[in-house]
Amino acid sequence: MVKKFKISNIRTSLYNGEQHVFAYLDGYKSRMGLDYIQFTFETLKSVCADIEVSELELIIGSHLEFTYYGLGDHIPNGPFLATQRDVIYYPDIIKSTRFILGNELSILREERKALRKSFLWIEEASRFWRDNRLLIKIRYALHPSVASQYYFEKSAYISTKRFTEETGLETWQLDLIRGAYIHVQYYNKGDIVDQVGLIRKGGTIVQDFIIRVDKSIDNSFALSQQWPHKPEPQKASYYQEGRYTDRDFIDDALGGQSDARWNID
Repeated sequence: MVKKFKISNIRTSLYNGEQHVFAYLDGYKSRMGLDYIQFTFETLKSVCADIEVSELELIIGSHLEFTYYGLGDHIPNGPFLATQRDVIYYPDIIKSTRFILGNELSILREERKALRKSFLWIEEASRFWRDNRLLIKIRYALHPSVASQYYFEKSAYISTKRFTEETGLETWQLDLIRGAYIHVQYYNKGDIVDQVGLIRKGGTIVQDFIIRVDKSIDNSFALSQQWPHKPEPQKASYYQEGRYTDRDFIDDALGGQSDARWNID
């Protein structure tokens, strides 16, 4: 039996250092009641070699085709999900999966460009203390390979709790996302945010963010497991030594905007 399901939406997550994709399927329900199927970015690359981790939304509208075992079929690889004689005794056991993109990737980039999110290249990620709170500072910019008439660079400030929950990484693993991609959505002017109040200037407090990594970042994850869980002691900063001026602070932390607001969620 063969069934085909349309991909209605996706979300992504990092798990054990790998980029995972969750594809939500119209009309699909697994035996566990899930309406999505999970796979790694590397799996997707095996059937769509040219797709970039920053453009995964292009698969929305494509299809996954499942071929199921029939009742009484034998599973060739042992007793997993089978009876004593390796015979299927309940339906909806997937035998194979086929990904149907629907068109050439170059064409989909134009047809589905409205689905794409703006991802920028992570130059650096570091820890940043403020008011005895440890924040994550992520500086991002246009990728060096992108031709542009102007230089763009900005920093996003995210609480350590939120960073860990969203990425599954610890604060001592920040080097793993250097060279990865980030999509940041900020609150707009006039928005009202819990514990912050009225947003007086847009583009300063992070509302949502997505970090995606490619294979090179995945490969470095194993090395991170050998790192100490506590960062090495760092030298006193210019601020601690009294050589850090208010102007330096505004330029480094607030992007030159003295009235910028902090992301302290």
